[in-house]
Amino acid sequence: SDPLNQSRCEHESETLNSATSLSVDPGEEVVEGQQVNFTCSSEGAPPPSLVLRRRGEELLRTDSAPLLSFSLPSASLKDSAHYECEASNQYGSQQESRSITVSDPPRSTVLSVCPGEEVLEGQQVTLTCRSDGAPPPQRDGAVLHQRHLPVGQRHFQRLGLVPGQRQQRPGL
Repeated sequence: SDPLNQSRCEHESETLNSATSLSVDPGEEVVEGQQVNFTCSSEGAPPPSLVLRRRGEELLRTDSAPLLSFSLPSASLKDSAHYECEASNQYGSQQESRSITVSDPPRSTVLSVCPGEEVLEGQQVTLTCRSDGAPPPQRDGAVLHQRHLPVGQRHFQRLGLVPGQRQQRPGL
């Protein structure tokens, strides 16, 4: 056997494969509370070490393993970030990254009526709708029908929000 040829073959097998990957299940857009699974993989000779980072901060490391798995059991808004898988051995390193966005459906929705629920004809009324969520909820607005009320009579009108309904038409 030719020692020079044997050395060349060994050197060719000592590399970092270009197939480093980072997969995210269920995907890069998730809802708060959902489980998120990360799988980082790479091949090389010698086997690479794998590191998973969030915003540059190490979450998990494996030495000489082709696969790294990490789970967020219940994603929160603070988990929205740039995640990076780095594979490295003495012959090089490779990175693969994904950006995860965690959203939160509208919650704590409140409708306030000022000066109150009972007003006189001609009195100014301010309706304020507030809601939290990520991304911030879009306000579709409630459609309120203006009605002229006879002078000298009291009228009551109850305003409210119905979840999932885009238009609210109050009655007298």
